[in-house]
Amino acid sequence: MKIGIISDIHDNLVNLRKALKKIEDEKIDKVFFCGDLVSPFVIDFIAEENFLIPIEAILGNNEGDIPMILGRIEKHDLNFTYPKDMKFLEEEIDGKKIAVYHGDDPKKIQDLISSGKYDLLCTGHNHHPKIEIVGATLLVNPGTISGYQEGKITNERSFAVYNTKDNQAKIFHF
Repeated sequence: MKIGIISDIHDNLVNLRKALKKIEDEKIDKVFFCGDLVSPFVIDFIAEENFLIPIEAILGNNEGDIPMILGRIEKHDLNFTYPKDMKFLEEEIDGKKIAVYHGDDPKKIQDLISSGKYDLLCTGHNHHPKIEIVGATLLVNPGTISGYQEGKITNERSFAVYNTKDNQAKIFHF
């Protein structure tokens, strides 16, 4: 299965449109969203774009009106879900144990890696794309959709694609 990994939209609809198109072009089966959607209108935008690939999301540290975000998902009947915990997702796909966590607590990231439970850990938060093998875990930070890094607007916009078949990931810049 090909899984898209995105993070840190921060309301940037122009860049989100570009990312969604590239994700569709890559024939992705599912998207994991690592948080910081921010405003409820982003959900309206995803619906207007008619983006049909299922999205499993967790909250970041900058989300706005969470009840309104959830209400808009329901209103548009999107295949966009949050786990019960809303800040942490774990799932097994094709025999790969996967965790999704925003990344705002470095100790929690280390604890998740040290647990040895996960083949893949997806994080965001710092807006810097990175793929690294740490112990038995493939750590993937897809970077940012927003194009905002370290206090300035940049051309660094990215997402990642993970393939469960070969346990490999790749960063896509757009």
